[in-house]
Amino acid sequence: MPPSLMAADVHRVAPTRAASGHALGDAFWSSFHATHWERVGAVIEQPFATPLATPAELFDAMVEASDRFRAGDASVSLEFCIGHTRMLADVARYLPEHADGGSTGYMARITQLLGGARFGLVVEDAQAYDATLWLRLRDFLRGLYQHTGLPGDAAKATVFLGNYDRTPFGLHRGSSANFMFVVEGAKRMRTWPDAYFRGKPDLTHRLDYEAYNADAIVMDANPGDIIFWPSDYWHIGESVDGGFSSAVSVALFMEPRPTAAVMARAAGLVGAHHAEAGRTRALDAFPGDMRGAVERVDAMVEDAVASLEDVSADRALRHALRVGALNTLTGFGFTRPPRPREGLTLADDMVVSGSGDFPMLWVDADDDNLVVSANGHALQVAASPHVLALLERVNSGERLRVGSLVEAHSGTVRAGGVEFETTRDDVRALVAKLVSLRALTTD
Repeated sequence: MPPSLMAADVHRVAPTRAASGHALGDAFWSSFHATHWERVGAVIEQPFATPLATPAELFDAMVEASDRFRAGDASVSLEFCIGHTRMLADVARYLPEHADGGSTGYMARITQLLGGARFGLVVEDAQAYDATLWLRLRDFLRGLYQHTGLPGDAAKATVFLGNYDRTPFGLHRGSSANFMFVVEGAKRMRTWPDAYFRGKPDLTHRLDYEAYNADAIVMDANPGDIIFWPSDYWHIGESVDGGFSSAVSVALFMEPRPTAAVMARAAGLVGAHHAEAGRTRALDAFPGDMRGAVERVDAMVEDAVASLEDVSADRALRHALRVGALNTLTGFGFTRPPRPREGLTLADDMVVSGSGDFPMLWVDADDDNLVVSANGHALQVAASPHVLALLERVNSGERLRVGSLVEAHSGTVRAGGVEFETTRDDVRALVAKLVSLRALTTD
């Protein structure tokens, strides 16, 4: 292997620490993009004065995810493993609870429950359960995206926690660039570039990789550090001292893939055609003439192609794709942003402000309405000049009182031959919605 990739020469980067927040300067990102991005792994040492997440904050997010899982929320994706065995039954009893009081209490309860066996919990889309975590990740990634653009597919934050000796699902090759933020305990990633394993046995999801350890790039990190590895690295996490650790791994899937909206819509249309015609044709062909069956298969294929043509002309699909693209942009690549805030009351003297760095985006829905996207969420509003002026005004970052916004952007006005009436209640409701979506912050 080239000397720069040997285990003894792990790249360690010590950037100028961000005085506040979680945005690193362009000088750092320019250098990082030129020397490390999709080239070689590195440990970024203590880049923030305030951690991306404290152990308490991360534990609270895991309790939130666990509570939703226990409540039957099918969108929660998590795995609990004992050793290298994934639990499929009674998973809820092994998940974090408020009564644990924190990671220490959780570790003690699960260790007793398992009779001392090692365990690991993996929770996907962690940003969906902690808005503060998501906002900090957004700050961090903004500088990188200036050089790379947004992920072509998606971004996702996954939490790994427990006292497992090695990643429960074993060694594997990645498909995403990763930034792993170490929160609690020491963390070690053992990695190899993809080229290293070419011509060698396939070690996917295996643990018998010790023969290759001497050539591994081993990256050790402490709480507050970030471990980066490129998308083609084979990697596995290992315990450093046998103790509890937790980390947030942000996966950036940069390679574009067919959008989920297109595939879902196509599948629905094809399925409808088959339900009406194709399935009957296929069943009628058996157990009779095989030649006739082939002809019927060809007819089914033609049905599928016709369905795909329908997709390309489907105005509803085009609208859905536009909204999805807006949400991807304002969601910073994350397909599951945090839920809107609830229970907000806005007083007239409350000061709100938007963000020029993370603006809202909008497109025409029809002649009378706009679709506005803010932080990965979309809403439909009237295409009133009053509403447009409000959106542009708050996007500037200007600090404004709620009462003055209501006063300035309500009333009746004509545009394009259409008369729009925007009531004071309409404006107040829109401002409240934008605050709930965190497009507007409050003092």
